[in-house]
Amino acid sequence: MIAEIIAIGDEIITGQVLDSNSAFIAQALNENGIEVKYHVSCGDNQSDILMAFKQAHQRAQIVVCTGGLGPTTDDITLECASVFFDDPLQENDQALIWLQDFMHQRGKAISDNNLKQTLLPRQSLPLKNDVGTACGVYFCYEGKHYYFLPGVPKEMKSLLSERVFPHLASHETLGHVQSFYFKTFGIAESEVDRRLSPLQQPAMSIGRLKLSYRAHFPEVIVKVTGLNAGELTKYEKTQLNLIQNELQEFCYSAELHETMASVVISKLKERGWTLATAESCTGGLIGQHITRVSGASDVFKGSVVAYANEVKELVLKVDAETLESVGAVSEAVAKQMVEHVSQLLRTDTAISITGIAGPSGGTNQKPVGTAYIGIKTPHGVFVKHYSYARGRQEFQEHVAWYALDLLRRALD
Repeated sequence: MIAEIIAIGDEIITGQVLDSNSAFIAQALNENGIEVKYHVSCGDNQSDILMAFKQAHQRAQIVVCTGGLGPTTDDITLECASVFFDDPLQENDQALIWLQDFMHQRGKAISDNNLKQTLLPRQSLPLKNDVGTACGVYFCYEGKHYYFLPGVPKEMKSLLSERVFPHLASHETLGHVQSFYFKTFGIAESEVDRRLSPLQQPAMSIGRLKLSYRAHFPEVIVKVTGLNAGELTKYEKTQLNLIQNELQEFCYSAELHETMASVVISKLKERGWTLATAESCTGGLIGQHITRVSGASDVFKGSVVAYANEVKELVLKVDAETLESVGAVSEAVAKQMVEHVSQLLRTDTAISITGIAGPSGGTNQKPVGTAYIGIKTPHGVFVKHYSYARGRQEFQEHVAWYALDLLRRALD
């Protein structure tokens, strides 16, 4: 089945609002065996909306529209649908009951413009919205499936999962899709493609599997999808193993929901070890990544943000003579920071970072983008020199990931 997504709203066309709805819908449809081939955006203009409907009708079997179902005069999506389907709008009894119940539960009166949201094409099927006033709408026109959803993301997501997919399943339009992910760090997208390109040549075809790449700084995600694949063949399993072997050094997870920090936390939990961090140039960013993960408190004791040399001396007990002789951005300081923060917070493992984020502060000997990362585990301490000459925020994000990846590798 081919699907098209239409995002309607002046705020999208003018760039005032980022169209995250289309991305969410596309991923959900693909995961359910429906191939999305087209994304279209248009403003709240009848001729533009009708043109979008006409194009979608010619090239897709499923059309999902978002936006324009609100109570205001510029919400005209269903009026346009009525014209396109040649089916007049009329008050839908079920939509009215849902609206009355929704407003009553919240102690609010129904305004005249809210009643506009109960006007649906006569032959359409209303889809209950559990979290908003505008119901979704389904219409089958010339064998094509049209779904109209609110533009409010939480309402769209609720309707998509609770109403649209069950309805599609009842029409037996959903397929079974197997997707495999390789989340990598420390390797460029071009290098990933170079390593895997032989697997996409006719002589080494990966059969029903489709390779796609997504560079989402600072990682590269490889997705291998089998559209309606069912049970993988022995040959396809072999190809997946070949992909794993090519990326093994850089692949930190095969689960889409996992992050570098969550993988590190899982490994620490398995060993019953605790973690502390001492950060200078990243200003607590590693700690932020860690504490975003539910359950991090089981292993993470805390962080010392030692931005100034005085804090390195007073809190982390870094030797003043070392700071004077080799400078804060040095292997010796990173080593003392990681050892002393582990002692201070009494942890099994620790990470330290000291570096030059820029754009100022660099020298010929220590240019902007230079950093030293210290790692401590029960097996010992080591320090890695790092260089990544980019913008300040990009450098901070990348070096934070690099430090977590060093600890991940040390825990393997």
